[in-house]
Amino acid sequence: MNHSRYFRIFVLVMIGWMLNLTTLAQSVGADVIQQRLLSQFKLTTVMADRSDIVTPGSVVQLRQDGLLMYSVNSPVVPANNYKDGKISQGFLYKRLRLPGQPDNNLLADGNPLRSFVHGENFWVSAIAMKNDGVEFRLYSDPYNNFRFDANLKILFPNKKEVPSVDQMMALVAEVLTVVPAQEQAASVPPAVQPATQPEPVAVTPSYGEIAPPPAPPAPAPTISVGMSKDQVLAAFGEPARKAVVGTREIYFYSDMKMKITFTSGKISNID
Repeated sequence: MNHSRYFRIFVLVMIGWMLNLTTLAQSVGADVIQQRLLSQFKLTTVMADRSDIVTPGSVVQLRQDGLLMYSVNSPVVPANNYKDGKISQGFLYKRLRLPGQPDNNLLADGNPLRSFVHGENFWVSAIAMKNDGVEFRLYSDPYNNFRFDANLKILFPNKKEVPSVDQMMALVAEVLTVVPAQEQAASVPPAVQPATQPEPVAVTPSYGEIAPPPAPPAPAPTISVGMSKDQVLAAFGEPARKAVVGTREIYFYSDMKMKITFTSGKISNID
């Protein structure tokens, strides 16, 4: 009897141990998948009120039709699921549409909604591993002055088992792909384009850069009685006219209206 009891305990312990190993393996596999996705999809940082982009990440293209997105003004974020090659929404989100309005028009709260189709681009603001799949938070460019966002969960083929990394990456590629870098520049909205450089402003030069004022003119040369003829010529140059009267010699400077009389080669009088 005791042997049978011990055997049952042993079996239960082994089952629990195997379940723990399975859970650990799935947790490790989920972490690896998330790291691979984060390395492939560069996340976009969005403002807290979801009104605009702070830092753009990878531009992502939708590979399937039927992704439902609501205006960021709506308090509700729609949940989309992808499985077996199709995007679908729950019954709740279909009822949120305004009665009597066609799809892709208005929600019951008056905010717009939009269905995105194959080939349209948007951004990824978050990637989270869930128990049954990988959830992407998607954010759009403005359409008619409205931005839209939504959650898209790509479900595991077997909801009780985390697939291999390669299997999950292939599944994601069925519905979302990163736009090549050379094509992404055209997808960046004006709000996140680099700001235009302002026109240069004229700067007043510092005092060290201001040119010094011109030097004052040199003082006019002066002469006095007793100076020689050579000194006069050095100061005023050749006179307009010269005259000799006896022992005296006279220099006439008409431009200065001046007459200089020399006696024995020295100035004796200035008129």
